[in-house]
Amino acid sequence: MLHSYDQWFINPDQYTEPEFHKPGLNSLDIPSEKMLSREQLSDDLEYVKTKIKDFID
Repeated sequence: MLHSYDQWFINPDQYTEPEFHKPGLNSLDIPSEKMLSREQLSDDLEYVKTKIKDFID
């Protein structure tokens, strides 16, 4: 869901995928062989939180 929030609710016209993203990775209906580390997920969360705070301010 973090991916969708980042993509659609902040500024979809200026969205860029995270470098670890692969097609279908954000879908719960498509099995993925890609495994994300806790560090990757944590870094992405911090990045999105910063974008949201900047957008709100």
